[in-house]
Amino acid sequence: MHPLVAFMIDDNKRTLLMKQTDDLTGQPKEKLIMRSQMNKIYIAISLVCLYCLVSGVALAGTLTDNGNGTVTDSGTLLMWQKGENSPMTWEAALSFCEGLSLGGVTDWRLPNIKELSSLVNDAKMTEITIDTTMFPGTHSASYWSSTTNSANSVMAWEVLFSYGSSNCSSKINSLYVRCVRGGQ
Repeated sequence: MHPLVAFMIDDNKRTLLMKQTDDLTGQPKEKLIMRSQMNKIYIAISLVCLYCLVSGVALAGTLTDNGNGTVTDSGTLLMWQKGENSPMTWEAALSFCEGLSLGGVTDWRLPNIKELSSLVNDAKMTEITIDTTMFPGTHSASYWSSTTNSANSVMAWEVLFSYGSSNCSSKINSLYVRCVRGGQ
């Protein structure tokens, strides 16, 4: 039995609450998701984002180990480098992926932020928010995306797999790399 989940916006307290039934007992539980000074529209937007996360929309694909150092995501149709490399700067990461020959193909590239974020499993509450069966040895650290920060071109977007969050980092920092092919 899966829990029933509902979200409520309390205008008076400016809070967003999640109400759900317990898996085992069926009794209702309530959890505060957000308390904010923001107005109703921003809380409602947060509600939509939370619905997507809880409903598993982002986790629709199935990962398949191709047995050649690559993993394919059937949801995004992206093929990923299974292993990873030592940390490197953003420029070095771009060059590394473009020069990679793996699984009999050479059209590898550094993933954009949306693609890299698709590997985050929001339902995973462990130290690493990526499927470590498919991507063993993944570090609880930041990985480069090819996406430059539009407000500051010396920075690029990264995904921190220990929390599943996206942040920006200076392109001269050394971060981990996981190359991709397909999509765009």
